[in-house]
Amino acid sequence: MVGFIEQCERLPQPPIIGLLTGNIRLGAEIKLRHVGLWERFETGAFADDHEERDQIAAIARDRGSALLKRPLAGKEVLVIGDTLHDIRCGRAIGARVLAVATGGSTIEELTSHKPDWVVKDLRGSMAVDVMA
Repeated sequence: MVGFIEQCERLPQPPIIGLLTGNIRLGAEIKLRHVGLWERFETGAFADDHEERDQIAAIARDRGSALLKRPLAGKEVLVIGDTLHDIRCGRAIGARVLAVATGGSTIEELTSHKPDWVVKDLRGSMAVDVMA
């Protein structure tokens, strides 16, 4: 993930990087501070914002819109996740989805749910391609 974020930060027009997670905010912060990633996220939405992941995705999109001071279209949002729930919540807000087979789902399972991209992991990932 670090390499992907670094690639995004080097793009000519770097995206706002937000965190969408089923963890509560404090739990996510503790986990990500431990690996030096928390500060990389400009915004986010968490389990303590709503109990339904699709609604957490909508909250994350709306917070990104507030930062940009304009509505975000779904196609301007990229959800990166490693579960079928991540694909579903990305689709619920019309986002593009990059599925990563680093969780409990296989590439085949993720592919069957029709994300825009499926990769084994984010090493050597194509930030330029998915952010275009």
